[in-house]
Amino acid sequence: YWHISDAENGYVAVSASALVRLLTFNLSEGYQFENDMMVKANILNVRMVNVLIPARYGSENSKIRYGTFILNTSLFLLKSFLWRLWKKFLMRFYLWEIIYR
Repeated sequence: YWHISDAENGYVAVSASALVRLLTFNLSEGYQFENDMMVKANILNVRMVNVLIPARYGSENSKIRYGTFILNTSLFLLKSFLWRLWKKFLMRFYLWEIIYR
């Protein structure tokens, strides 16, 4: 999913079968939703496409508290990375060792 340049600014198109599989997970809400969906789509080998749209900001004020956002997002991404490694790679080797010991 390294080809996705901006997961938070664009569109998401998901096939019905992929959506059913994604909904078996408890997806995060709020600012973590897009990242969480990408992690879980990666585990399920769901294809994602980058659809760029221009970001347009009016005179509205952001309600994001950047210190909290950066800390929470960093912790979420680290936890998600480790979980994805476990689900996608390490769990297979662990089960393989148990079965063939």
